[in-house]
Amino acid sequence: VIAANLRKYAPFAATELVMSKMIRSGVDRNLAHSILVEASETALEAVGAGEPNPMKDIVLNEPRITDAIGVEEAEACFEEILEHVGNAPRLCEKFLQEELYPAIGKAA
Repeated sequence: VIAANLRKYAPFAATELVMSKMIRSGVDRNLAHSILVEASETALEAVGAGEPNPMKDIVLNEPRITDAIGVEEAEACFEEILEHVGNAPRLCEKFLQEELYPAIGKAA
């Protein structure tokens, strides 16, 4: 079930990486955001209809994205999403040190 949900929804997480790369390449943030919202809405319609998530294909075939960051960079975003954990490790460590370990009487 988890793997199915990742296949279905993880491609949406790549939009954060795509947007960051677009902005770093000089694309206006609002423009990058609107392009990715448009792509996400199209992909969400397909997912809602029971189809596989087409987000990657939409992004890779969107010239406003690929002209800015290149096909290879855009494609890399979809490979990185399963490794993109943001600040989760820091928050987990903080929880362990400040909440869990004190509650169970374990030294850090």
